[in-house]
Amino acid sequence: MNKKKYIRGFILSLILTFGIISVFTFSTGIEENIQKLKTFIIYFAFLGILMMVVKWIAETWILKISLFEHKDKFGFFSLMRIVIIGNLFNYLTPFFTGGQPVLVYYLSQKGIKPGETTASIIYKSMIFQIVMTVFGITGVVYSYIYLNLESTLIILAGTLLNGFVIFLILLFSLSKEKSLKIVKSVTMLLKKIKIVKKPEDMMEKIVNNVEAFVNMFKTNSKKIPQFLSVFALSSVQVLTYIFSIIFVLMGFKIDFNIDLFFKSLVLDIGAAIVPTPGTAGAAEGFYYLIFSETADIFTINTSVFIWRLVTYYFVIFVGIILFILRPKKTGDS
Repeated sequence: MNKKKYIRGFILSLILTFGIISVFTFSTGIEENIQKLKTFIIYFAFLGILMMVVKWIAETWILKISLFEHKDKFGFFSLMRIVIIGNLFNYLTPFFTGGQPVLVYYLSQKGIKPGETTASIIYKSMIFQIVMTVFGITGVVYSYIYLNLESTLIILAGTLLNGFVIFLILLFSLSKEKSLKIVKSVTMLLKKIKIVKKPEDMMEKIVNNVEAFVNMFKTNSKKIPQFLSVFALSSVQVLTYIFSIIFVLMGFKIDFNIDLFFKSLVLDIGAAIVPTPGTAGAAEGFYYLIFSETADIFTINTSVFIWRLVTYYFVIFVGIILFILRPKKTGDS
C-alpha cells in the first residue's frame, strides 16, 4: 500500500479546507466569528454525526446485498468495519476512488474471487450513481426555476458526471471483449512505464477475474428485488449527507425549508466534480457560494467548519482507528 499517497491526500485536504476557511475568517474578523461559534447549538452537531453513522449502516446493508451468494460469509459489524475503512481511503483520494481496491482486498480474504468482489462493488456503485443522477435531475429543474444560475450549473455538471460514470460502468461490465481490451491496453501501458515486468502472467490472472466479473455482473444485475433494495438504501445514503448539512445550519437557528434542502443537494452533487481528496476546497468554496444568500458570513464561516468536522474529519478519524485496530494477517501491508 502506498501510504505516502494517502498521507499527501490528507495533508492536501487539511491545507485546502482550513486555508479557505481561514481566509474568510481572518478577513471578516476573528472575534466576530468566535462569538458566532458560541451561539451554535451543539445538539445539531451530534445529529450531523448521527447522519454519518446512518450512512455507514445503509452502505453496509448495500454491500451485503451486493455480495449476493457470498453475503453470509460476513457478519454485519465486520462488514461495517470494512465499509468505514473503505470510506477512509475514499476520502483521501480524488473522486473517492481509493476505497474500491481496499474493499476488494478485504472481501477477497474470505475466498471470494477478486473479479466477483469487483463486480459487487461496481454493482452497488452503479446503482448509487443512478440515484445521484435521479436526485441531480430533480435538483437541476428546481435550481433552474427557484434558485440561481450558479447553483444550476454546479448541479448540472455533477449530474452529467454521474451519468457519464454510469455509461462507463455499463460499457465495461456488460461486454467481456471491451473489458479485456481495456485491461490489455492498461497492462501494456504499465509495461512501457516499467511498472509491470511480466505482462503475460498478469494478463492471465486478470482474464480469469474479468470473466468472473462479467458473468457475476450480468447474472445479478437482473435481480429486481435486490436492485430496488440497493436503490432505496442508496437514496438513504444521499439523504443522510444532505441532512448533515441542514442540521449544522439549523444549529445556527436557520429554519428548514425546501430551498435549504435543494441547496444542500446542489452542494452534495456539485462538489464531486472537483478531483481533490474528499472534494476538499470545492466543498468549502461551493458552500460559500451556494449559501451566501441563506446566512450571514459569520454563520457561513463557522457552519462550514463544523460541517467538515462532522462529515469529513470525523469519518477519517474513525476510519484511522479501525484501520489501526484491524485484524492483522500475514502479508497485510
